[in-house]
Amino acid sequence: MKVVKVFILPVVRAEADRLQSVVEGPLGNNTDRIAADHVKLALMVCLHSLYCATNYHFLYTLECITPEG
Repeated sequence: MKVVKVFILPVVRAEADRLQSVVEGPLGNNTDRIAADHVKLALMVCLHSLYCATNYHFLYTLECITPEG
């Protein structure tokens, strides 16, 4: 459980910030936004299995990787 907090969450937060800046930034073109959405989806799939395995409910509190809807 500590491994997830120490090694995985900082990387996930950094990636979430990068994705958010691409999706919401004014400089990105449509190709970058589509690629960011694909990375976001892949990240959500990986995090879902991590979420189920560790019961870390706060993984889905990151706004950038929370599915809209």
